[in-house]
Amino acid sequence: MSNKELFRYKIHAHSYELGNRASKLHKNLNLRLIKHVSKMVDQPSNQFLEGRKLLEIGTEVGLLYITLREFECKYQGVEPSTEMFEYCKQNFSNDSNFDIQNIRLEEIPNEYRAKFDIVFMVHVLEHANDSYMALAWLERLKEFVAQGGYLIVTGPHFPSYGSKFWDIDYSHNYVTNRNNSCQLLQEAGWKIVGSRLVVGLPGEAAHY
Repeated sequence: MSNKELFRYKIHAHSYELGNRASKLHKNLNLRLIKHVSKMVDQPSNQFLEGRKLLEIGTEVGLLYITLREFECKYQGVEPSTEMFEYCKQNFSNDSNFDIQNIRLEEIPNEYRAKFDIVFMVHVLEHANDSYMALAWLERLKEFVAQGGYLIVTGPHFPSYGSKFWDIDYSHNYVTNRNNSCQLLQEAGWKIVGSRLVVGLPGEAAHY
């Protein structure tokens, strides 16, 4: 399978509009994520999210943005893949609350410092080369969260995934679970408000 064919397959598998099992899983997880985070901070979802300035690391095809769009958030995405960046630009260019840059986390400009109320890092940490890179990413993100803001991190819980951790995505490198991710966050200087495991659909592996 060529890179272009692989990309088409990934877009097909993740596209919200297609309504297939993968997109249902991601939508379900995003909704549960918002519900659980709102409980952790003791605020209704609309109060927690409406009008907030959000940064997402790894926008992919915009599934989280689609879930958050109803809250009228000011959304800034960062996506290193040129193909997925172009996909988002094409599909969300008419949304005044949406912006995206085709850059890596390490290339986020200084103008973003202390700018965002909430930073999302959804299924990104497992793409780090190792724990040192994952820790560096989490330390770097502290620069962009405004005082009193939040970082929300999710990823595969390896004890639930097993070999599927690599089978579902060849680019997974750093093995993540809830415990080692919490340890990394604390090492990076974050105060953990809450942590839990979530299952998107019955029979699916757990995510933290």
